Amino acid sequence: MPASPIAILYLCRHGETAFNAAGVLQGAGIDPPLNERGQLQAQRLGERFHHVPLSLLVTTPLQRAKETLDQVAKYHPEVDMVVERGLGEIHWGELEGKENPDLTALFAHWEAGDFDAKTRGGESPKEVEDRVRPAMARVLEAALPSASGPPSSSIPSIVFVVHGRLLRILLSSLLEGSLSKMQSYTHHNTCVNTVEVYRQDKSKDQEGDLLAGYRFVATDLDNTTHLAGIAPPSDNPT
Repeated sequence: MPASPIAILYLCRHGETAFNAAGVLQGAGIDPPLNERGQLQAQRLGERFHHVPLSLLVTTPLQRAKETLDQVAKYHPEVDMVVERGLGEIHWGELEGKENPDLTALFAHWEAGDFDAKTRGGESPKEVEDRVRPAMARVLEAALPSASGPPSSSIPSIVFVVHGRLLRILLSSLLEGSLSKMQSYTHHNTCVNTVEVYRQDKSKDQEGDLLAGYRFVATDLDNTTHLAGIAPPSDNPT
C-alpha cells in the first residue's frame, strides 16, 4: 500500500504590485502594497481556498505577501497565521528599486552552477537556501502532530504566501535536492504550487539537514486557474 502524505503545502506567490507591473526589481528591501489587479488576484486566491480545510497560514514580513494571505485568512479566521522571516524574498542589493535591471551576467553564473554569485550588497541563492530550509523545518514542526501526542486523522494543509525568486529557490531545493533547476520554475502572481510531504529515512551524513527526513513531491505547479477572466498575471523573470 503506497505511503500517505503527512502534510500538504500550498506554496503561493503574492499578488501584483505597481512595481511588478513596471518591471521594478523589488526583493527584500522594497515593500510596496498590492495594486488594484493584485488585490483582485488575492481575492481570487482567497476564494480558491474557501472550502479547503487548512491548518496553518504562513507569510513573510513584506506587506505584499501579508495582504495576499489576508484574503485567504478571512475564510479561515480560526487558523493561526505566522510570519516566517526565513522565507523572505532574496535581497538583490544595489539593484533593488531599479527598473528592468540587466541580470544576464548574474543569471549566467547561476545557470553554470555558481549559486554563490550575487549582486553587490545582496544575497546569493545558496545563502537564501541556507535560511529557507531551517525555516521550512520550523513550519513543519509547528504544523505536524507531536510524535508523543495522540494520532491525528487529518493531514495538515499549510498555505504559504511568499515571493518569486524565493519560490524558485525553495521548489528547486525541496523537489530536486539542489538549486540546479532553480531557473525552470515559473511563478505568476498568486500562483499555487501544491507539494505533498512524506517521511523518509535519512543517512548519518544528513544529520545536520533539518529537512532530510522529509520527501517532497509536487502534484501541481504554477497553477493560476483561479484567475480566469482576469488579465494575465505577470511572469516576473526574476
